[in-house]
Amino acid sequence: MLDEELDALPEKVRGPAVLCWLDGLTQDAAAARLGTSRNTLKRRLEVARELLRARLTRRGLAPLLAATVVLAPDGLRAEVPVALRAATTDAALSANALRSGWAHLFALSAVLAAVACGFAFVSGGGTPPEAPQPRVALPTEPLPVAADAPLPPGAVARFGSMQFRTEEWIGTAAQSPDGKRIAIAYGSSVRVYEAATWRLLQRFSAEGNGGGPEHRPTLAFSRHGDRLAYVKNGRYAYSWDLKTEKQLHQIDHADRSWQGYCAFAPDGLLALVDKEKLRFFDPATGTEKRSVGAANVIALSPDGKYFVRYASLHGRVEPVTLGDTATGKDLHTFETGVWQWSTVSFTPDGKRLALVTKEGNLVEMWDTDKRARVRCFNAPTMKRPERPSQYSAGLTPDGSEVWLQLPNGDLARWDAETSRELPRLVTGTAPAPEGLFPLPDGRTLLAPCGNWVRVFDRESGKERAVPGRYQLSAVFAVSPDGQVVAAGDPSGRIDLLDSITGKVVRTLRERGGRVLTLAFGPTSAVLGVGDVTMADDPTRHRSGVRAFRVPDGKELWSRSSADEKEPFVGLLGFASDDRALLHPNFWDQVRAWDAKIGKDIYRIDICCRNAAIGPSGKLLASDDSGEVVLSDLGTGRSVKRIEVDPEERERKRRPGGFKRFAWSADGRTLVTTLPEDVVCVLDPVTGTERTQFAVYRGKVTNSFKSDFWRDGGHTIYTLALSPDGKRLLASALDGAYVALWDTRTGQQLAKLEPGFTINSAAFSTDGKSVFTFGDTGLGYRWDVETLIAAQSPKK
Repeated sequence: MLDEELDALPEKVRGPAVLCWLDGLTQDAAAARLGTSRNTLKRRLEVARELLRARLTRRGLAPLLAATVVLAPDGLRAEVPVALRAATTDAALSANALRSGWAHLFALSAVLAAVACGFAFVSGGGTPPEAPQPRVALPTEPLPVAADAPLPPGAVARFGSMQFRTEEWIGTAAQSPDGKRIAIAYGSSVRVYEAATWRLLQRFSAEGNGGGPEHRPTLAFSRHGDRLAYVKNGRYAYSWDLKTEKQLHQIDHADRSWQGYCAFAPDGLLALVDKEKLRFFDPATGTEKRSVGAANVIALSPDGKYFVRYASLHGRVEPVTLGDTATGKDLHTFETGVWQWSTVSFTPDGKRLALVTKEGNLVEMWDTDKRARVRCFNAPTMKRPERPSQYSAGLTPDGSEVWLQLPNGDLARWDAETSRELPRLVTGTAPAPEGLFPLPDGRTLLAPCGNWVRVFDRESGKERAVPGRYQLSAVFAVSPDGQVVAAGDPSGRIDLLDSITGKVVRTLRERGGRVLTLAFGPTSAVLGVGDVTMADDPTRHRSGVRAFRVPDGKELWSRSSADEKEPFVGLLGFASDDRALLHPNFWDQVRAWDAKIGKDIYRIDICCRNAAIGPSGKLLASDDSGEVVLSDLGTGRSVKRIEVDPEERERKRRPGGFKRFAWSADGRTLVTTLPEDVVCVLDPVTGTERTQFAVYRGKVTNSFKSDFWRDGGHTIYTLALSPDGKRLLASALDGAYVALWDTRTGQQLAKLEPGFTINSAAFSTDGKSVFTFGDTGLGYRWDVETLIAAQSPKK
């Protein structure tokens, strides 16, 4: 049934849906594969969700979705955590799980919750067996690092470190021949780092759009490491002189499209490939010097003798062929075939070739001259069947190690000469690495994954600590007194940071369940945490709620869904006086616990969809079909209803996305979102509307309009109000455009450039600073007056 509805989706949104929900790619990786921006891909996924929701509802499956939501402190969060989404989708698509009726129901409910609704499945009923703790490598000695990257203009503090991480997703990576530099690229950004310290050495721009999902970005250093080449989006190929830092040439191949591969031949020519030939260019002039009739090449041996190509690009699992570079003739077709875009690697002398087979759990080593298989490296047996697309493999650039990423994220390793198994690298749920790079010190391995670089001790396989760095999908919260910032990430780590300096002042927990939400109590003395411990079977994920005392870091109590007779699904926040920790129980009920001892106090029936607690902890703002509903948290009764969207109220259209809310600290101003990047400023005391204005007034693409605005989509990702309610921070265009606004006049005061989509924000108690945080594991504190003064028109 789900396959039928996915196949029926429009082509524009079906591609992102299949890559993200079925193939398990992250949004950034899928966007790179499709040659589009992350924000465009997110919009198309939202359209796919809405279409699937409507169609599956017509098939009578709507009630199945009611028990699968996760709420954040600032309202319902539509972005599903990467690991949770992947685990849920895997289980739902598992062939074994679909064989029985009840298993079918659980699996289908999981995938519908994670895909159609875009929410995270957290817990099933009953008491599941003990689930394992997340696999986290114990840190060894910290790696020496360079000074952290400069702050963006207007920012005065950073939360989380830029060491061994990047602002953009790592779409491809390459190591220089001497092993001292790592080049990474994503979209139009190319950067070169010092491998040992991650000090940024060079930055290059590769402008130009085009291409499609079959085109992969690729980076390559020249034989002597003095030149760098980059091919992206199927259309453009670039080359730079690393000594002069100047671009040598840009080769536009619009008429045929490059096949996403580049390499330097031993004679210094740049090898590029299209659907017809393998072509060799002078990188300085862009002149084609020679070509051979070999299409779809994916690897070139370092000695220039051999190439490897796909037989075609039409199927997902393709056989590969070894060919002669001088003549273009095919020499040998490998019987096993490989998964499309799986890594194929030559040893430095070009005499051996490693490839991962179509089954995914086997790496084969071949002698290129004899065309004979000489070694096999078998992956350990997994607990459940996995799809081949979840495996990736390769050789280290020095040819000494074979590596294979397993479906659980770990990297299995073997000595390439002896086949001896080496200590496994525990990476957890990280995306597939863009290579495994040994450093010249002989002790360190770097694995670029997502938008950060994992650092491992080569001998023991243990991860080396990078102080102050948080993983992808980290969450943050600012205490009401403005003194402390809490940070938590998928490893389960929870830190308290100084809000002025960004330095860690206390670690509450080194590891544990994946942190989903954080919320401080009104007096800043208690921190509430919502987390989830994931199991191989998503129906056995365990959600948890716990409370810490901020002054000394002591854990006061914790509750797990395994201890409850009924499931709970996340942390909402605190009521007044730190007395009660609230979390939503499905859509229409809130449970309250004593925050000091964890005792269940009371329950109230109240709409908590898209909800936000007021600063006093007594009122809850929520959405009800075009109306803002203010409810008393003590009684659950509606206090006021304010109409903000008459068209939605009259059901003339159905909104897409989710409303956001923001309260001022004095409780006298409330802001909510409307379609087309418009905000509505309300007086919650009188229940009246003050004004409406757009928080983005630039050019909007037709695809953005058709994907979201056509259906009344809400594309404002974050809201925050200054304590007096006079200034508003909003991230429009699905979080990509971040700016400060005057709530009285609707005038833009300043634009912020954090370098990533923000998903939470808060003002300091005096209103002089504003905090912004993204799921990249980074946050910034900005000086408001400095931002405004720097961007004010000169008199």
